[in-house]
Amino acid sequence: MKMIKGLITAAIAGALAISFSACESVSYTPYMFDQLRAADYILPKDVQKVIITTTADINVADSSFTYSDPKYTAERLSYAQNMPSMLCSILSTELNNSKFLPNEIVNTEYKSVAAIEVNAEDLCKKHDAQAIIVLESSRYSSYFETAKGQAYSNSIVLMSTLNNRLVFINSNGESRRFETQRDTLRWVANLDMEQGHVQELKDLFPDYKELYYSISEQAAKHISIQLTPSWERRHRSAFGTSSNTMIMATTCVEKGEWDKARDIWAEVITKSKGKGLDAACATANLGLYYEREDNVLESAMWFSKALDIIEANPDNKKIQSIKPRVDMLFKRSIDRQHEKDILDRQMGE
Repeated sequence: MKMIKGLITAAIAGALAISFSACESVSYTPYMFDQLRAADYILPKDVQKVIITTTADINVADSSFTYSDPKYTAERLSYAQNMPSMLCSILSTELNNSKFLPNEIVNTEYKSVAAIEVNAEDLCKKHDAQAIIVLESSRYSSYFETAKGQAYSNSIVLMSTLNNRLVFINSNGESRRFETQRDTLRWVANLDMEQGHVQELKDLFPDYKELYYSISEQAAKHISIQLTPSWERRHRSAFGTSSNTMIMATTCVEKGEWDKARDIWAEVITKSKGKGLDAACATANLGLYYEREDNVLESAMWFSKALDIIEANPDNKKIQSIKPRVDMLFKRSIDRQHEKDILDRQMGE
């Protein structure tokens, strides 16, 4: 009788094992971290300070108000002419706050890029700078459109767009133009259908001074990001399974105890001899751990090892399910290696 009972117990245990194995799946625990990205434009190493100026006479195509009031129209169009100066001022502040590219705003007597190129050496010497950034042209446009979607019924949208082209000029007068930058702000307002009269569209949105300042500010911050290294928030998800050990590691991630999670994943890899779903997930997670540390060589190595485990299990659907994510992470780690090389040069390291 004891023998039969033992066989039944073994059968039940086996069935449960099969059941748990069948239910085994991959879970994802989201987290975030900040990473310093390289500037889009690599300035010459000898540039320690720049002059910021503008030669732009802004082209304004503002259809977001009626022209029935000549005085209001004149005031609004006159204020719009300040956008290039506002942009340069905000850009100067952003760059100085970054402490990466000291600069000075200069209102020069030169009205064209060509004139600044010819006089670049004298201009740079006068202001103890090594280069000049010129806002060469600027175009503002705005228009109304009907808001789309049921949630925006009885709403109207004001689209504001500012196109800017900048030129970089070194002290020798040599120049190169940046790509034309386009920035857009979208303002949504609700129409009051119960007032019984037609509303002035301009009264539904912020004052034109706020509109023009806001789009100038956005453009300036965009340019600043292109010129200086800046912090970006990364969104990732750690891989998990239903095994007790991997659940423990997931709990550590949720608590922010990354070193403890790292040790658990390393233990999983050792005990599993680098095989199976737990091993694939734990290996990829070590890549994520080192990515957070910005250790690009280690992260790339662990993502590569995770891909090796995945490739060795072509018929395991659970393991194959994580391949697209791991492949993306591996490619990102390679890109990050190149980006860090650029970042090191920009930071003077």
